[in-house]
Amino acid sequence: MTEKSLRELRLADEGVLVLSIQRSSGAVIGTPEAKTVLEAGDRILTYGRHECIESLRNRPADPRGDEERARSVEEQKELQASELAAEEKLAHAPPLAPDEDSASN
Repeated sequence: MTEKSLRELRLADEGVLVLSIQRSSGAVIGTPEAKTVLEAGDRILTYGRHECIESLRNRPADPRGDEERARSVEEQKELQASELAAEEKLAHAPPLAPDEDSASN
């Protein structure tokens, strides 16, 4: 992942957002831009599902890593589609009827 910009890495495609980067020098880049390049020794603060972040942490830097990334991107697409379908279902659900206890108060 080093020597690549956040734009090139496209971590958001896997459901991971980079919130900040701490350089090995101790300098901190808060809300890094897409053009920010990761360097060896950087520590990144991320936001996302635990499984996605762990997958990134353990991903090999070879063709297997590319395959893992492709699977992760597909999983994220499926998750987003599932969440969207659930939101649509809720948006079109009939309102809940008040129960008897709340109607008498």
